[in-house]
Amino acid sequence: MYRIFYLLVFIVKIRLINSIETDNFGEYNEKLAAEKGLIEDIFGSLFPGIGSGNNNGNDNRRDTRHPLDPLTEAEINATSNIIKNYRRGNWIFNYITLKEPEKSVLLPYFLNDTSPRSNSIPRRSFTILLDRSSNQAYEITVNLNTRQVESWNQAPAGVTPTLTPEELIESEQIARENATVRERCRRLGWTNMSLVNADPWSMGYIGDRQEYQGRRLIQLYLYGKNFEADNQYAHPFDFLVVVDMLQRKVINIEELPTHENDLDGSNKQGNTVPRETTNYDPALRPANSFRNDLKPVKVTQSSGVSYTVAGNQLSWQKYKMRIGFNGREGMVIHNLNYNDQGKIRPLFYRMSLAEMFIPYGDPRTPYHRKHVFDEGQYGVGFNTNSLKAQQDCIGEVYFFNTVLHNQKGEAQKVERVVCVHEEDAGILWKHTDYRTGKSSITRSQRLALTFVATVGNYDYIFTWNFYQDGSIEFNVKLTGILSVHLLAINATSGAHGSVVFPQINAPYHQHFFSLRLDAEIDGNRNSVAVSDVTSGPGTTGTTQNPYGQAFTSNRTPLRTAGSSRTNISPATSRTWLISNPQSLHTYSKQPVAWKLMPWASPPMLLRKDSPIHPMAEWMDYNTWVTPYEENQMFPGGFYLNNSGLPEWVGRNENANVDNTDVVIWHNFGLSHVPRAEDFPVMPIEQCSIMLKPYNFFKENPALDVPPPKRTRTEL
Repeated sequence: MYRIFYLLVFIVKIRLINSIETDNFGEYNEKLAAEKGLIEDIFGSLFPGIGSGNNNGNDNRRDTRHPLDPLTEAEINATSNIIKNYRRGNWIFNYITLKEPEKSVLLPYFLNDTSPRSNSIPRRSFTILLDRSSNQAYEITVNLNTRQVESWNQAPAGVTPTLTPEELIESEQIARENATVRERCRRLGWTNMSLVNADPWSMGYIGDRQEYQGRRLIQLYLYGKNFEADNQYAHPFDFLVVVDMLQRKVINIEELPTHENDLDGSNKQGNTVPRETTNYDPALRPANSFRNDLKPVKVTQSSGVSYTVAGNQLSWQKYKMRIGFNGREGMVIHNLNYNDQGKIRPLFYRMSLAEMFIPYGDPRTPYHRKHVFDEGQYGVGFNTNSLKAQQDCIGEVYFFNTVLHNQKGEAQKVERVVCVHEEDAGILWKHTDYRTGKSSITRSQRLALTFVATVGNYDYIFTWNFYQDGSIEFNVKLTGILSVHLLAINATSGAHGSVVFPQINAPYHQHFFSLRLDAEIDGNRNSVAVSDVTSGPGTTGTTQNPYGQAFTSNRTPLRTAGSSRTNISPATSRTWLISNPQSLHTYSKQPVAWKLMPWASPPMLLRKDSPIHPMAEWMDYNTWVTPYEENQMFPGGFYLNNSGLPEWVGRNENANVDNTDVVIWHNFGLSHVPRAEDFPVMPIEQCSIMLKPYNFFKENPALDVPPPKRTRTEL
């Protein structure tokens, strides 16, 4: 019936669109055209064979591509060519991505589980362009249908767009070719510069160095190798190199402290680079060092997989979603819904990793500059891995490919960036009747969507797990190699690091991840509340709590953006409930909800009065809730220029987040005190959050999962 309602509401608009659709009314006309497509889709589903029909791919007139699909190779190349022809310059194509259609245009399709007609919504790209000569950034929108530049805006002065992969590689070569750097390496025992490696880092805080401000800089920590395949992190040098990427030259060499109480690197006593090797590459480990009692565990699916893929749309059991990918965020999940016994119920419009922050705790200069935003300063998507079946992912694997670009604006295909596979996830539910001994059990399967980014020394494995009981997990696994520094002979690491190998200091640091969840729980108008489990009410001996064992669950609605700034509370088992006031549960008569179950995340240890703090102020709270606004995509702002959540909420703390279109931002992570077992390569550390249905279904939604088949020996 709700489809008929939409048909009646918008019938007048059909006539209006038909009368004016050839006029050039810009975005207004596009939105009306989109609404026309929506109505035709609804009409077609009510009366098959009329209009555009359903969206199951059977209609030959429907383009299988969706407005949220990532840019193609042709679209990226077209974007850069259109820009080059529009205005000549010495450009760095810093970022080219899909400019997603306004949510107001696509949301009705998502809520009604339909798709727009082909070409009803123009394809647009968004580009960050950097002028090498002036260090000025520009934001350009290109209409790929009309092949025209629609907007060309100057970015805020002084912002620093992400460092491109080419710049990171080029900075290392610039450092190697510098005469002073070569002499410093020679004095440390390295004359063959091909055996000198450099880890490029963003500059972090430069407010204390006037000469660094307003420039596009990279700081490089140098390491040596004994041979080509050697692990360079076992041989750190005692200086770093600062490179200006616009001038393409070394502008400074800074000394690194190697003694506990040396605050500026001036004490060079005992600064001998260790030569002892410690390698992780299996080809370099002793042949007799491997375990010989390991038996393979094979994962097979003789009947095939349970998921289906149509373009970028992925369906698995009751879930359906669209998979996106871009150079900054990596994998993005769009339009997630759930089939509840034939009723398609929307859950999330968009889910993404919105930022990462890794602050280091060594206060000695210049280590105070070691704090990086891996997404906003490097782009996790640009640093993605091409994954391998039966190594990165086990079993029957499907891969999504993508197209990125180089700094010339040339499209580059990247294969196997997201792997899709199913896993056994243990017992889903079980109960044994202790009277009869009869046991009922069902095993859990989960769908895993994984992408991996190598950002410098660390490798991050990001996985969205979907479970048969409706649970959704975002899991981060950390591995790779510690960022380490040289210790002088007989020196100690002091209070801010660990000795993980002779003369190798691994500084303490933290890893934080920010999720952006654009919620549509059973519809567009949602509310958020904090739920705490507390003792009481009443003290022991009162009529409310005569024996002192009572406890209860308290729910605190978050009405405004200002009041939504909240933190985890393990002592009260705190969760956040995302509910829909328009959709009441049959039994509880309360709004249906989805709950966010947090990781036991440590607080950010960066002091609030630190000059570094403003860039990371969004980490002061674990959870923020904001009313949906176009282009509010990253918690620290697009350029990490002290904007983002603190600015958006600060300028209107009373903004309504109750019974409206809301976005939930959740920050979590871990503190890492390195240990010897983390070197020369680190085994997995992990953290995760869960999203679970909360009085959303009438009963356990996994009751329809069949029990496992008994083996022959059990029959």
